[in-house]
Amino acid sequence: MSLPDELELNIISFVPEFHLGLVCKTWKKEIDTIRKTAVNAIGKWYRPRRISENWNNVQEFVRYMVVHYSHEYFRDYPEFTVKKLGLNEELLSIIPPIEKRKRSDVQKWMLNMPISLNDWDYVGI
Repeated sequence: MSLPDELELNIISFVPEFHLGLVCKTWKKEIDTIRKTAVNAIGKWYRPRRISENWNNVQEFVRYMVVHYSHEYFRDYPEFTVKKLGLNEELLSIIPPIEKRKRSDVQKWMLNMPISLNDWDYVGI
């Protein structure tokens, strides 16, 4: 096209998509090409988060929990763990209160606890 790219994209942004074919078939082809390129680029790095239930170490177990456990229960998981294993409740002082807790806080807490994989299995999902 004879227009500069910036101007062309600016004009295209004002034209409703269903009118592009009427305005200019070349623009429609270019936009379709751009979309296909973008979809291919995103498709190369995107992978669905499928994590097996068969974990071999604590890190894999924690990762499974982060991905598959619902937020409302995951947020309370440290208290549940301490209670079920009969641990010292001071272990909960290093994590933010439940209301302000994020998944990443619970994940870090779980990874830093000296709890074996067998104990995590005992606590359960």
